[in-house]
Amino acid sequence: MSKALKLGLTLLSVCALAALPWQGAQADENDVPTLTMQTVLEQIHVDAGAVTSLKATCPSGTHLTGGGYAVGSQSSEVYVLQNLENQNGWRVDVINRGNGGTWLYVKAVCMNLVIPAS
Repeated sequence: MSKALKLGLTLLSVCALAALPWQGAQADENDVPTLTMQTVLEQIHVDAGAVTSLKATCPSGTHLTGGGYAVGSQSSEVYVLQNLENQNGWRVDVINRGNGGTWLYVKAVCMNLVIPAS
C-alpha cells in the first residue's frame, strides 16, 4: 500500500471519528485534529529541442497526496517522458520537439495532519 493511500485512509478514519456523537466533557478547540493542505507550484521555460525535468517538492513535515502538470502551449510537439511521484514531490520530464519554447508547470498537493496529544 502506498504512503499516499495509507495517509488517505488515516484521514478518513480521523474524519469518521470526529463525526461521532461524543459524550462527556466539551473538548477544547486545541484538542481537535488539524488538517492542512498546500499546493506547491513550480515552473520552467522549455526551449525548442530541449529535454527538461522539473519537480515540485512538499515542504518538510507534509506528505505528498498527488500532483500533476500543465504545458503552456497546446503544441502537440511537447511529449511527456515521465509524470510521477518522486520522493516527497511530483516530477515531470518532457521533450520539446517543436520550433518554439513553452512553459512547463508542475504541482504537488501536500497534506499535514496534526493530532494533539491527549
